[in-house]
Amino acid sequence: MDRRGNPGPKGGTPCERTSSLNAAILRISASLDVETVSREVVDSARTLTGTRNGVIAIVDEVRRPRNFVTSGLTPAEERRMVGWLPDGLLLFEHLRDFEAPLRCDDFPDYVRALG
Repeated sequence: MDRRGNPGPKGGTPCERTSSLNAAILRISASLDVETVSREVVDSARTLTGTRNGVIAIVDEVRRPRNFVTSGLTPAEERRMVGWLPDGLLLFEHLRDFEAPLRCDDFPDYVRALG
């Protein structure tokens, strides 16, 4: 990730990617605070995959979103995402059950296509 918070390239040599992954592991394991670890995970995931945005939903014991950790979103985008609750719970249930990360060019279009 560069100084402006933009993700790095998703390519790179295997050595560069391994080095980036090792650095991410060290940053993530440096704290026991859930918020700090979650922030490092989402920032590192963005960097390693070259994505523009990332979100981790922290869920409660009944698997409902309790908090969100975002990376790459503007404050307005974050407010709009949080505004989906409680009506947006179905969307988060849909996303929660994925077995792999969702990658799409336009998330709002993806959501509209769901109906």
